[in-house]
Amino acid sequence: MAPRWDHLFGEPHNETIQRDVVGLRAQNAGDNYRVGLNLVSAADHDNDSARTSFDSTYRQVLPAFDWEYRTASGIRLSGEHAMANTRKQDQDRVNHDMAGTAHRINADGSLGDLRWRLRTERVSSDFVTLGGGAAIDRLRYYLRGDYRLNKTWSVFLADDWYRDNLDDQIGATTRTHIPEAGVTARGLFDRRNLTLTTSLRQRQVKTEAPLYDRNISDRLYVSMSDRFQEVSVRGEVEALLNKRKDTTKNRTDTDDFLYRFAIDSRHLFAEGRYDFRPYLTLEHQIVQDPLTGKSVLTDGALLDLRLVAPGNLTYAMNFEHRNVNNGTGIDNDNSLLRYAVSVAYRPAQFPGSSIRAEAGKTHYNFSDNTKDYRERYVRVMLDIPFSLEK
Repeated sequence: MAPRWDHLFGEPHNETIQRDVVGLRAQNAGDNYRVGLNLVSAADHDNDSARTSFDSTYRQVLPAFDWEYRTASGIRLSGEHAMANTRKQDQDRVNHDMAGTAHRINADGSLGDLRWRLRTERVSSDFVTLGGGAAIDRLRYYLRGDYRLNKTWSVFLADDWYRDNLDDQIGATTRTHIPEAGVTARGLFDRRNLTLTTSLRQRQVKTEAPLYDRNISDRLYVSMSDRFQEVSVRGEVEALLNKRKDTTKNRTDTDDFLYRFAIDSRHLFAEGRYDFRPYLTLEHQIVQDPLTGKSVLTDGALLDLRLVAPGNLTYAMNFEHRNVNNGTGIDNDNSLLRYAVSVAYRPAQFPGSSIRAEAGKTHYNFSDNTKDYRERYVRVMLDIPFSLEK
């Protein structure tokens, strides 16, 4: 495995793809609105000697427009709209022009004790973004409402629906519908921080003929959290009951389970000049393989130690261990051990900015020892936000 430094400072002939991306943004905002204009240009170099005969090159211009508006009644409306004009050159040097659009509109507000959210989006099948990310070929609607019954209890209902094949460019359409309902209780048994949440969600994925396929997954989720002075604890249990029927009318039932426990605390000492924050998460997951009926067991632990010190400095150490016992006999058992140290500095002269340096090492081990490898990394991150607004 080549170090990332080899790709950053390596010779040009070692690069399979060299892509130049340039972006511009202009924005205007007032007390209850915001409007932004964006323009992104991306182009691949077509003279990279390490490029294989299967690699394609892209050139793209992508203008975009985003906005937000808050009404006097407290309703917030926002949206994003983009149009991608892309030219793809395949391995035979033949050009293919593609033009696609992406739209998303969000709305949220309150009606008495009811809090609601709405989201709708449409991304065409020919929408390509070289400098960002989008789920292409999707029409989606999402609606959620949260209602507070009293000081302790609240309920929510959510409905998520989306489909593909918007331009009839593939053989069958897949539709996904995810209804969900849940209950949350805060301050149970006169404990201010004791919170109980439970929800039931069903995920239905249906593909039309001739590729008939139907998947139904029922998810039951329960979590409980509380705080004891400086210590917070949280436990979660998630069960997935999966049913699948494919083109040949074969039916497969599998059950998956996830158990998670987290504990964190905060300790001030030296008259509050030092802030120590340890965090520990333990996980156990059981996933049933639909082909063999055997289970894959995963155990994981994450420990994070963080110290906020005078001079706007933060020191951190974190350790992660994950072990996978693959009972299917198809894939290898594997384990991961990762540890890292970091230091971050927030200069007072530049509010909101930070400089962070991190070094770490990761061990990847497999039951087939020939696949074992190690990864070391060092990275420095600089974050300086700025605004041209007055």
